[in-house]
Amino acid sequence: MKLLLTLALACITTLCSQAQDFERWSLWMGGGPNFSAVVPLQNTERSVLGTAYQLELAYRPRPRFQARIGLGYAQKGKRGEVVFTDEIGTPIRSADLYQELNYLRLPLMARWQIRPDSKIQLIGGVWSGTLLSARQILDDPDFGTESDVTNQFQSTDAGVTFGVSWTKRFLKPVALEMELSYDYGTQDIATAQGQDALTTRMVRLSVNLGMGLSKQ
Repeated sequence: MKLLLTLALACITTLCSQAQDFERWSLWMGGGPNFSAVVPLQNTERSVLGTAYQLELAYRPRPRFQARIGLGYAQKGKRGEVVFTDEIGTPIRSADLYQELNYLRLPLMARWQIRPDSKIQLIGGVWSGTLLSARQILDDPDFGTESDVTNQFQSTDAGVTFGVSWTKRFLKPVALEMELSYDYGTQDIATAQGQDALTTRMVRLSVNLGMGLSKQ
């Protein structure tokens, strides 16, 4: 993630003085919270709160249509429960068991402005992910542990995205964007043979800052 932030800062620093308008090319950077899960969820398992960030290069061949390609980071996972019992099997307390998966995310998205004068855009596209790391955390004051479980998951993930965004132009070369999207993973990320298929889901809220790169 440090590499992504460094790259984003370098791009913004280099291009800020050359920012023009949004007629053709623009650069977008942003991020925010997400709720994600690795499904199917068992009885005690739930979605978890994480973060996601991205840097995107956008091209607008038509006034109401825009294509974007990007590079980002996404944190996904799920939360379960472990029950501790006494010698005769009576439950005495429980603790949360987290699985956290960290992905390098490569999205290819299209955006369609619903009306010529509207600030609302519909979003659709595909994405691929490369697993950077995965860990399992038992959150317990007495028996808490953290272990690397990267080898329990496939090194890649892929899926589709649907969403909606709202864009507000403040200055001619600068815009603010609010985005709500849903990532639907289509690839089985489990590695063990005979294990039930595992796929990822993510609802993401992102606040993005855009700068126009096109010459007038």
